Order: sequence, then C-alpha cells, then structure tokens
Amino acid sequence: MTVALVAPRRDNRSARKRRFGTGFFRVPPLGLLNVAAVTPAGVDVRLVDENVEAVSFADRPDLVGISVMTASADRAYEIADRFRERGVPVVLGGSHASAVPEEALEHADAVVVGEAEGVWELLLEDFRRGGRAALRRLYRAGTPPDLASLGFPDLEAVRRSGRYVITNLFNITRGCPHNCSFCSVTRMLGRKVRCRPVEAVVREIAAPLERLERPSLRERFHVFVDDNIMANEGYAKRLFRALIPYRLLWVSQTSVDSA
Repeated sequence: MTVALVAPRRDNRSARKRRFGTGFFRVPPLGLLNVAAVTPAGVDVRLVDENVEAVSFADRPDLVGISVMTASADRAYEIADRFRERGVPVVLGGSHASAVPEEALEHADAVVVGEAEGVWELLLEDFRRGGRAALRRLYRAGTPPDLASLGFPDLEAVRRSGRYVITNLFNITRGCPHNCSFCSVTRMLGRKVRCRPVEAVVREIAAPLERLERPSLRERFHVFVDDNIMANEGYAKRLFRALIPYRLLWVSQTSVDSA
C-alpha cells in the first residue's frame, strides 16, 4: 500500500506576508513527519511538501493524507478535490480540519480530528481491510497520545534532502495550561501539558552531534516548535540543564508569564 502525505503551500496572501519565513527560514512539515513515524511497517510513505516541490497529480497512490492549516486550507481542498476526481481517496487532518471537520468533509473521504497518533494507525487498518468504503467519516482519539511512548520522526532523511535550512526540528511538549480565546492550541491539544522524557530528547539530539568532530553552527542550531515550551517549568529547567553540554543554539516560544 502506498500513501502520499502532502503539505500544501500557503495561499498567496499569507505567503507574501511570510516570505522570509517560507524562503530563508524554510522548515520541514514536522506534523506529517510525525504521522510518517507512526505509520505501520509495510506501508510505503512518500512525503510531498509543496513549499519545496510540486504535487504530481499523475501519481496514483492508494491513499492521500493532507495536513490543513487555515493559511493553506484553500490549496489543501483544491489538491484533495483533484486527487478524488482521479479516484484516489483522501484523508484530511491538522488544526483547520480539526476545527471545522464538516467543512473538511466536503473535500475528503475521512477527517482526522485532533492528534493523529493512535488514530492514523486505525484508519490505515480500516483502509487496508476494505478500501475507501471501510473508512469512517471522522476519526477522533478518545485520549491524547502518551508522548513517552512515541518515537521521533526521521530527521536524517530531511538532512540528506538538502531542501531545508532548518533540519533539527523537534516537538517535545504538547498542550498549554492557558485557554486564550484567540488560540487553537488548547482546543487541538488540550490544557494538560504532556512531555517527552528529558532523557529521550537528549539522546535524540546528542546522537548526530556526537558523530561530528566539530559541529557547525547549522548543526548546532535547533528549533523546538512547542507552543509553550516553559508551560511546565520543572520539566523545562531539567531539559535546559541537560542540554548545556551540547552547546546548542536554539529557539522556541513560550508565554510571557515565563519572563
């Protein structure tokens, strides 16, 4: 079985506003890399990032999965419609599809609401068993995934591709204790902060660095794409202290109360 995971480009207006971010500061689609990481053995996965390559509608994978953010929703729906016109089943997920699943279902055979881990595997099993007819309209996890049980995405393939400026990209916490009206995080990921074990994070970061005699600035530069990396202050302090020996240059984001 072959699955294409597609990250659509942003619409023209948002792309113009974010030209620096989508050009020089180009990063791989970590959400889809996380989906690929939990895809069962025996499924051939191809990741297509439309920000660095064109989507080929001549390809006929068995199933297409598309990650939908609001800034890319129009393009995501266009890609979905074109694949479905060619008889290819389409699954939509991501923050926008999770917020408005009924809208997303107008362009898809199934929609994953919320986090994919634990649900994606079930969806693939349904599809393997009975094809498009066996897919449920909505897939939603009963409980959030335990980050301690999840592996890390394959960043070595990203590094080898040469397509991205940023290749050390990690998501180590999910959720935020705040419930800001303008933010989608708590609706998507909940208010309980979940964390990957500090030891596992350090091992994943240290392994490629320890193979290098003198890591370059680029190899030492890491991005933590967490929504609020200091939401659990005790965890953050343990992590930051454990990373000191590796002399990282890193960025992340947190809420202003951390100041």
